[in-house]
Amino acid sequence: MPEKERFFRFLPDHVINELMLGVLLLYILTILSLVLPAGLGTPADPNITPEHIKPEWYFYFNFRILKLTSLSVSVVFTLLLCLAIFLWPFIEEFLQKKFKFPDVLSVMLGLVFILIFILFTLWESFAL
Repeated sequence: MPEKERFFRFLPDHVINELMLGVLLLYILTILSLVLPAGLGTPADPNITPEHIKPEWYFYFNFRILKLTSLSVSVVFTLLLCLAIFLWPFIEEFLQKKFKFPDVLSVMLGLVFILIFILFTLWESFAL
């Protein structure tokens, strides 16, 4: 294959291909949303109080922590957990420099967190 045919220019060729694909996908999505609209569910009735509050599935972990602890402990725990996840690359680098923290232990901590998250989510999903 000649060298000139192996490459194509980014600006007119690649950008136009990507734009055409994006417009096609938006067109398909629009047609699907018009043909198969999402249902709204049952209408709200202000005279009837619901039996219990059911959060969305991605809040089950926090909802279970809220049931197990008080409100302030749950909020602080969730905040610290989010900060730890966000700052983990810096925390891991500090631990490796200061205490010779092995990489395997970092992976194990991640797996333990994921398993606890799944456990709490399943616990709450079956409790509702």
